[in-house]
Amino acid sequence: MAKAARYKSKVREEIIAYLASRQADFLTVRELSEGLNQEEVLVSQATIYRTLALLEEEGQVVKIPAAEGQSARYRYVAGEQDSPYGRLQCQVCGQSFRLNCKQLDDLIGHIEQDHHFAVSRRHILFYGVCQACQAQTIQQK
Repeated sequence: MAKAARYKSKVREEIIAYLASRQADFLTVRELSEGLNQEEVLVSQATIYRTLALLEEEGQVVKIPAAEGQSARYRYVAGEQDSPYGRLQCQVCGQSFRLNCKQLDDLIGHIEQDHHFAVSRRHILFYGVCQACQAQTIQQK
């Protein structure tokens, strides 16, 4: 059965425009809501969640599932080709970092060639602890 056309509301367009303006960032729903409010776009978090779910389904948004004690993060990716970069997600502070690494290219090549699995570079994500959070942990000991 064919998918029904989705109604494009003004609020949805405002959410997309804000996400596109912050395309390099992975945002939580709270950060997105606060940013929209600063631009005087009043929208409920429930509407933001619904819109993000639709945009994710359409492939316009990538969602990074919540790490322990953190909120899920979203990034606008519409129109992007698969990026040669992976992402590193800190499980302590929730920050996301771009990973540009030759060894990642080698690993992807190995997976695709030896395991016959096409890797979507747009969705490569490693969880761990960033340098700043590691330093804080060392200082607390």
